[in-house]
Amino acid sequence: MNTEELNQKLAEQRAEIGTQFRARIAAILDWLEADLGDEVAESIARMVARDMHAEWSQLAEKEGSNTIDDLVRLLWEPMQEMGVAYTVEKTDAGIQMCVTQCPFANFARETDNAKWAYRLYCASDPHIVAGFNPQIGFRRTQTLVEGHDCCDHFYYMKQDEAA
Repeated sequence: MNTEELNQKLAEQRAEIGTQFRARIAAILDWLEADLGDEVAESIARMVARDMHAEWSQLAEKEGSNTIDDLVRLLWEPMQEMGVAYTVEKTDAGIQMCVTQCPFANFARETDNAKWAYRLYCASDPHIVAGFNPQIGFRRTQTLVEGHDCCDHFYYMKQDEAA
């Protein structure tokens, strides 16, 4: 086996371990929810909100600029490297994102874990935005995780909304 084949085999093994780990986490969350009730989901929602708000608030401070363009660059450009496919449309009202491919959504559907994928990933989006810049608004009406054709993220300035 040459080096390239060995690296490919190792990458496949790491991916399989990651898949098994995420599936196990989802099974644990399902069990906790069944055992303890809705408080588990509510607690996760609070944790996601707290952590994402703090993380993106710190990132905005570090960057020194927290415009919508900065948010889109910092949030979405790295996602392309992970296999997320999207289009960006800038309008006078804001920036419309149409996400058509997402490895998180694919994994969620393949493993029947859409509920937890939504709660752990998709539900973080408004908190990311609020942490990065409280003057940026966020709207989304559908997600791939929920079975739609795309995720329709829209970012806008709140003062523009009031005008």
